[in-house]
Amino acid sequence: ILYFIPAFLAPFPQVLGFPSAWLRPFTSTTQSPLLLSRISGFQKRISIQSIRKSILFSPTAPRIMSSESFCAYATSGAEPSAGTGSVAESLRKNKCAPCSRKAVEDPVIRQQLIMSDEEINTMLSDYPLWTMREDRKVLVREFVATNWEQALAFINRLSEIAESENHHPDIHLTNYRNVKLELGTHSLNAVTKNDFILAAKIDHIEVSYSDKWIKSLDPKLRDILQKNKL
Repeated sequence: ILYFIPAFLAPFPQVLGFPSAWLRPFTSTTQSPLLLSRISGFQKRISIQSIRKSILFSPTAPRIMSSESFCAYATSGAEPSAGTGSVAESLRKNKCAPCSRKAVEDPVIRQQLIMSDEEINTMLSDYPLWTMREDRKVLVREFVATNWEQALAFINRLSEIAESENHHPDIHLTNYRNVKLELGTHSLNAVTKNDFILAAKIDHIEVSYSDKWIKSLDPKLRDILQKNKL
């Protein structure tokens, strides 16, 4: 339609009795930045809608990509880059995106967003500080801080990150320094890539751990904590 507007308007200056130059900005696609920008914007919207639909609804699209697409893709316009480091390090650079009402109510989109057990197990191999709760609906991380002050310092820093990401874990503080995090996507009652993005960010918060607790850990996990100073 926009393509034929210039030709349609061209005869009107002569009919109405004023110079054709008056309508030139509106009738010339080569000299009308406004018209060109509207055409360009229209094409971009069509392109984005086509890409989004192909990712979410294509039966041949890999599930691992589909579950990323609606959350991480929603803010960046592309799936997270694999990068040169670990999966967790790559996801840490992404930002969580809230799932829309349509995602919650549409069973097709829900299926695309919720990660399968196989996907979760694959991801957990790169998240040694986290486990899955028995019902497979949340990720869990537990530790014992040095004291009350250090436990609260961790929780306060976590709170800042959770607010900036608009994605919040359940936090339990017991026996004055025992910290337990339960991280899941509340609106879907399941684990999504948003949870792994936030978990990667949480794992970069420095923690002062209880020496007794550190010594009780599996040697491999102890080495990971000491190597990364987490």
